[in-house]
Amino acid sequence: MPRCQSSRHFCVRGMAGLLARRVAPMNMSSNLLKNGGGSRVMSFSPILSKSMSTRVITHVVGPDRVGILAEVNRVITAHGGKIHDTRASSLGGTFAVTTEVELEEDSSAMAFALQTKLPDFITCMRPESEVEMAAAVFGRLEVTDAPAMGVISQMTEHVSSRGIGFATIRTSEHTESGSSSPIFSMTATLSAVGKVDTSWLTNEFMELGEKLNCHVAFEKIKDD
Repeated sequence: MPRCQSSRHFCVRGMAGLLARRVAPMNMSSNLLKNGGGSRVMSFSPILSKSMSTRVITHVVGPDRVGILAEVNRVITAHGGKIHDTRASSLGGTFAVTTEVELEEDSSAMAFALQTKLPDFITCMRPESEVEMAAAVFGRLEVTDAPAMGVISQMTEHVSSRGIGFATIRTSEHTESGSSSPIFSMTATLSAVGKVDTSWLTNEFMELGEKLNCHVAFEKIKDD
């Protein structure tokens, strides 16, 4: 039996806060919302059977301000949501938080509450993906002194080509004193399904660093 039977999409438009509602097929989609001259995208999770609970992934992004994470959590818990995992970051004045939430009821009510309580934020919600085996974090990769951002792009392409995913990634750039050329760096944790030959991977990363003229360090994360 599928956990999801249908999905609903809501749209808040203008200051009047009119609600448009429609039923859509199983696949997730998004509506473009216009509010006060701006626009935001909102997508929603499926309607749940009354006899079961499910987990959804909620993503909220908008202007950074003190207390925004507390506001998001307050809406989630007010609608009976149980927060299992959270990832949050702030970049260039924009705050983003992704939360794994367990719900016992129709998730569309919580989605609508998040959008109305946070009208200047983009709110997205989708059902948690079901996979046969979850990817496990196995290593930490650090790239420094890269002379061009293209080096970071090549490194991510290389990692992906080996069937390895990124659990987390952060890139940055800075300019050293007396130089006008930016230097790029990347710090990431890697994940994969199944066993990874980290010795072979370490040597490959070292060779790639020499080829791309940057410093690459790989560290295996010990198993629990």
